[in-house]
Amino acid sequence: MSETEERTEEPQERLTAKERTFVEEYLVDLNGTQAAIRAGYSARSAAVIAHENLRKPKIALALDRAMPSAAVSAAPGSSTSSPRSPSPTSARS
Repeated sequence: MSETEERTEEPQERLTAKERTFVEEYLVDLNGTQAAIRAGYSARSAAVIAHENLRKPKIALALDRAMPSAAVSAAPGSSTSSPRSPSPTSARS
């Protein structure tokens, strides 16, 4: 049974060369679309590829390992990483 567990965990940690490059490039500016383009994916499909890659458990694990303290604050939907909306008085021209 432990052999089965090892086999199921092992593939999750393996990244393709493109996926490894995507992870490295994503860490540069946390921009998935640009990371996908720089990793060699088509510019036309980069946004979709970035979204798909960022949802892959093995890529998420690689990103968590690369930036463990920033992973929580940079998570999509995290209110701690987004600026507050401007007040109505500051938005007027």
